[in-house]
Amino acid sequence: MPKACSTGLRMRVVAAVRASETCRTAAASLGVAPSAAGKWHRAFSRSRSMSLARISGFLGFAIDPHAEWGRKQARTRPWIRVRAMPRVPFR
Repeated sequence: MPKACSTGLRMRVVAAVRASETCRTAAASLGVAPSAAGKWHRAFSRSRSMSLARISGFLGFAIDPHAEWGRKQARTRPWIRVRAMPRVPFR
């Protein structure tokens, strides 16, 4: 898996695109993929921040109400995998 680029590089790409360079020319001059330059520019335009997000996302709040149910399932049926557990409807 490729490693994440630094925030400084991302900001240089975004600054170049905002200075009326295209994503392709900014990416070529800084040595990154054009698709990455476009994604970084769109992300910056939406949030005005270049902080890195977690790759897997944050699922804590969606899972918290069902944590005890999951622990009980793991204790009573240790052979079962998470994907095989029955779905719990969200309220």
